[in-house]
Amino acid sequence: MTFHTQRLQFVFLAALTSLGSLLGITGCTTTGNPPAANPDTPPPLARLSRRDSATADALAHFSEGVMAEYSRNYPAALSNYMDAVRYDPENEDLNLRIVIGLLQQKREAEALKTAEAYSRRHPKSEKSLVCLALIYRAANRLNDV
Repeated sequence: MTFHTQRLQFVFLAALTSLGSLLGITGCTTTGNPPAANPDTPPPLARLSRRDSATADALAHFSEGVMAEYSRNYPAALSNYMDAVRYDPENEDLNLRIVIGLLQQKREAEALKTAEAYSRRHPKSEKSLVCLALIYRAANRLNDV
C-alpha cells in the first residue's frame, strides 16, 4: 500500500468520524410514530462526550488541513490546523505544523511566538526545542538558542 493510498484512507476515516460526530451532536427528529424496529438496523448513535466531541472536531479540522496541504493550498491548511489546535491545544505535531505553516507564509514573528509558547508549556519536548532552535538560527538570534 502506498503512502498516498494510506493518506487517502486516513482522510476518509477522519471524514467518517466527523460525520458520525455531526450526527451524534445534532441528532435526528421525526414527526408522528416511529417506524417499526428493523432487526437489520444498527442501534442509533450515542451522543459523544464533550471530550470526544472536541477530539472529533480537532480530527475533522486536521483532516481538512491535510487535504488542503496535499492540494498545495497552504493558507487553507494553516487555517484548519489553527482551528484544530483550539480543540487540542497540547498536540505537539499540530502546533509544529502551525509553526511550519506560519513560516511558509513568511509570518516569522507569529511562528516564533507559537513555538516559544509551546516550548514554555512543554520544556522537555525535543521536537519543539529543535524547531525553536532552528527558528532562532534562521533569524540570526543565536544568543537565544
